[in-house]
Amino acid sequence: MPEKLRPAQKDNIFSKVKVPSYAGPVLFLSLAIVTGLFFWYKKHAVTVETAKTNSVDKALSAVLCQSTSCFWLNKDGVSFNEGAKTSGNLVLVVEDKTNKELKVGEKLLDPKILGKINFLKEELANNFKIELGEIKTEDSNYSDFDFTTSEGWVLRLNLSENIYKTLETLKQSLAEIKKSGPTSLLDYLDLRIQNKVYYKFK
Repeated sequence: MPEKLRPAQKDNIFSKVKVPSYAGPVLFLSLAIVTGLFFWYKKHAVTVETAKTNSVDKALSAVLCQSTSCFWLNKDGVSFNEGAKTSGNLVLVVEDKTNKELKVGEKLLDPKILGKINFLKEELANNFKIELGEIKTEDSNYSDFDFTTSEGWVLRLNLSENIYKTLETLKQSLAEIKKSGPTSLLDYLDLRIQNKVYYKFK
């Protein structure tokens, strides 16, 4: 009598794989190391950023203010703190009307521009008898500025130009304007475009 053929049994390959007893602890240890490295990196990155901010010169030279916040700048134009707006004339305050994103630890204002603003303020007070009040800019490159004078009129300048030439043009322009009326009646004087003078009486 012929032998009956039985269907071949399929081997379960997984049943032949022997998992070492130490595999579980090794896997757990690997996950713990990866997790630990991840959190260490995050903490280290924050520490480096904090150290970078702490190493910045924190002698206050100017304050750059937007609508809801003010950034304290050192002489290099680098922001080292976000704080309240200062009052008085001891510290230069610039109103930023742009929508630029500002951050602590970054250079927000070119130190050359900052130096020109301070120089201009001193020169106008000493040689032109003009005191400056509010200083603001709507220029994202921080080149064009509006300076409100103590007489109420606005002086508009491009500080990327030579400051000495700008002062000479200002001197000549004021001399001509005074032939038409007192400067107290001015609305604005615009010297932003080189070799061009624009002004308007109130």
